[in-house]
Amino acid sequence: NKVSPCLKIDGVDLRDAFLVCLKTDNSTKNVIITHSKCNDGLGCVAAAVAYSYCNAIPLPEDIYCKYGEYDFNEIKNICKGRNVLIADFSFPLTEFLELREIANKVFIVDHHISTVKKIGMYSNVFVDTTVSGAVLTYSFFFGHTVRVPFALELISDRDVWHLLHGIKT
Repeated sequence: NKVSPCLKIDGVDLRDAFLVCLKTDNSTKNVIITHSKCNDGLGCVAAAVAYSYCNAIPLPEDIYCKYGEYDFNEIKNICKGRNVLIADFSFPLTEFLELREIANKVFIVDHHISTVKKIGMYSNVFVDTTVSGAVLTYSFFFGHTVRVPFALELISDRDVWHLLHGIKT
């Protein structure tokens, strides 16, 4: 079941607004924060890197976090004034709100229902529990008009336990 809000608020397409920001503001570096030691998190970074290459924008700095084992002050220092995409990961509400205050833009793209329970549904939080974070991130960047790469489909198959490609995916 998808729980994402509409991507339009007051007639503004928020996904497009974020992507335009990435393309037009080369002085602001981009950051992607995701799970450490996780194929889904790595797939999220791969989607962001592919988008960067396809649109000739600087590669994002990637930060890999493990729940409860990260230095939030260091993360705040890295994210200050930057465009931040948190993919397949979420912070507690207080930390998310702190990041929103210091970063240029902050978006969350996730497939864990726990994100909604922790953070709620702000206008820049997108949750879809039917696919992995990697597929959701790829769709966030490329829309639904471009086919998701098979490698990300395999990650999704295993990550959300569809197992359409067998138990060994």
